[in-house]
Amino acid sequence: MSLVALLGRFALAYLLLLFGIAIGLHLIGLQSNSGTNTAALLGAVMWACLAFAKKNGRYLSNSEQRATFLGMLIVDLLLQSSIILLVSTTSTLSFGAVLLTLALVGGLHALAIWLMIGVAGRQYAKEAAQAQRNLGASHLDGKSPVRLHGGRGGSGFHPAQPNLSAETER
Repeated sequence: MSLVALLGRFALAYLLLLFGIAIGLHLIGLQSNSGTNTAALLGAVMWACLAFAKKNGRYLSNSEQRATFLGMLIVDLLLQSSIILLVSTTSTLSFGAVLLTLALVGGLHALAIWLMIGVAGRQYAKEAAQAQRNLGASHLDGKSPVRLHGGRGGSGFHPAQPNLSAETER
C-alpha cells in the first residue's frame, strides 16, 4: 500500500466517522462536539496506519511517518475548514475567531495525529511479536522438524534452517 492510499483510507474513514457519529448523536438528541470529533480522528489515524502495516508487512519508516503526519494534518485541516465554513453560512463569525479556532483545533489535532501514529506503530510491533511467538510455539509441538537453534536460550527461531538431527534421534 502506498502513502497516497493510506491517506485516502484516512480521509474516507475520518469523513465517515465524523458524519456517522454526528448522525448517531443527532438521532439520540445530542450534538456532536470536539470530543466526538477527536474520537473520529483517533480512530481514523489508528485504522489507516494499521491497515498500511498489515498490507505491507511492516510499519512506516521515520520519513514515511513524517509524510503521513503532514498528509493527515492537511486532510484534517481541510475538513475542519469545511466544517467552519458550513457553520459560518448560518451565523456570522469574525475572520479572527475562525482563524484562532482553526489554529487551536489544528494544533491539538496535530498532537493527537502524531501520538496516534506512534501508538499504532507500537500496537503493530506488539501484534507482530505475538505472532512470532505463536509461530515459534507452534513449531515446538513435536510435530514439526523446525526447531529453535542454539540449545539453552537459543538464538531465536530460524525456519529456514531446520534442525533435522533432532528428528532423526527420535
